[in-house]
Amino acid sequence: MLTLEHPPFLTDLLTDAQLAEVIACFYDAVYVDEQLSPLFEGVPRRQQEQRLAGFIRMTRGRSNPFDGDFLRSAHARLALTPALFARRTQRMTEAITACGHGPEVVSCWRRYDALWWRYIRGQ
Repeated sequence: MLTLEHPPFLTDLLTDAQLAEVIACFYDAVYVDEQLSPLFEGVPRRQQEQRLAGFIRMTRGRSNPFDGDFLRSAHARLALTPALFARRTQRMTEAITACGHGPEVVSCWRRYDALWWRYIRGQ
């Protein structure tokens, strides 16, 4: 079972408004990134921002935040490679920093993101 082993969770460190700001900044970069933007072709940006924020809030406090096959099937068509995942992680790190948040938020995101990555890959 995959779990978030080290609190705090993102929503413990960021208000809803701060989380929305970080996500918007992240997608500012993603939607113009030559390697990442094709993954979101045809996906309305505002809808994607709301999905990510909702997903993060939904998984807060769950011992196993990623369960079922929905995430795997939803991301299977993307062909998200380790290099693209690393680029995505870097874009989020930059967004967190650009919004004025420090290393604790970056570390929390990276733990969460690594768990997500392992889960969608079936590890």
